[in-house]
Parts: sequence; C-alpha cells; structure tokens
Amino acid sequence: MSIDGSYRWDPGTLDSPAEELAEELGLTVEQAERVLAWHASQARAAVYSAGSTEMLAVIRLFWRYGQNSRMLALALAFAAGLDRQLPFRSMREAAASSGYTVAQLSKLVRTVQDSLGLPRTCHNKSDEATAAFSRVQKERHFRKRKFRIK
Repeated sequence: MSIDGSYRWDPGTLDSPAEELAEELGLTVEQAERVLAWHASQARAAVYSAGSTEMLAVIRLFWRYGQNSRMLALALAFAAGLDRQLPFRSMREAAASSGYTVAQLSKLVRTVQDSLGLPRTCHNKSDEATAAFSRVQKERHFRKRKFRIK
C-alpha cells in the first residue's frame, strides 16, 4: 500500500460469504452456497417456530380466560406495553370504562405477563406490594368477617 494514493480499494476483490465458507471448510463454492441456503432456511424455521410458540401461548390465554375477551385484550395491551395505543390514560380508566375493577384487570395483566414471560411495566405494583395486598384481602374476606346483629 503506497502513501501516494495510487492504491484504490475495490470492493469486488472481497470474497463472498460462500467463497469464505468454501475456503474455511474445504468445499466447492457450489457446495458452500447450498450450505448457506440450508442454514438460512433453518434460521427462518427457527424464527417461525418461536413466533408460533408465542402465538400458542396467546391462544392458550384466550382459551383459558376467553369468556371475557374484552378484558383479556385490555390485559394483553397493558402487559405488552401497548397501552399507549388505547384511548385510555391509565389502567384505572380502562377498567372503569369497561366495567371491571382495577384489581381484576391488574391481576389478569400479571397473569398474562407471567404466562408470556413478559417483563413488568410501569403499571404493575411490585411483587412485595402485591403479596401484601393479597394477604390483607385474604384476612379480611367477607366470609371471615364477624357480624353482630342488634
């Protein structure tokens, strides 16, 4: 390489991926192209398989909780962080306008996140707060209350 500028880099002198693979593995270029085509098809199949696994998880959610598909759709949107696409400003507003309590929607959002392996969002309470709320609700359940009749 000379400093005077007489050298010009030509991208056509680079080896193609098939040529590099052929050199590395001692194959012909045609064999290397077939190996690369096979690898690309396997990668596409893996992506398709991963997508169908996720879709199956969503289908299972609708199968299990599908009796109330509107609430499940809201829960999926909040769980996936797509709530900005909804016409509601908060989970409380979404629950109220749809006739649900915030606790119902929040519990289903956590179930969806756990089922699909989604991370918690800004709408979720911490695990400690959820456990404390659950404990208090179980202690103060209406069937455990003592009523006095006068």
